[in-house]
Amino acid sequence: MRIFIIVTNPPYGNETTRSALRIARRMWKNPDTKIAIFLMADSVYCARKGEKFAEGVYSDELGHTFSAPRMLAAIMDTAEVFACGTCMGERNMKENELIECVEIGTMDILAEYTKKADRVLCF
Repeated sequence: MRIFIIVTNPPYGNETTRSALRIARRMWKNPDTKIAIFLMADSVYCARKGEKFAEGVYSDELGHTFSAPRMLAAIMDTAEVFACGTCMGERNMKENELIECVEIGTMDILAEYTKKADRVLCF
């Protein structure tokens, strides 16, 4: 099965993006499932090198210590991850700021993966 996850929320401030990445991590464990993630708008910050979890928002007691890049890195060996190039440009992010294995995404890639997917999840 092909699952395509589109994320638009920032990495922190609410639980939406974190939930998307947690679901992707769980689905990634199934070898028959192909995962692709497209980061748009403020979610491109999830793929920025050195991004840390927000102090005071996540706590060790609750087990919420994974930063967005660490959660992405956990699935990079099998998932495809794209960061929208236009969204990055609007935020003055450069390609060399992305964690390894994240590719620059385009609207053509977004359309292609949406069409090929068995399921599309939007966060």
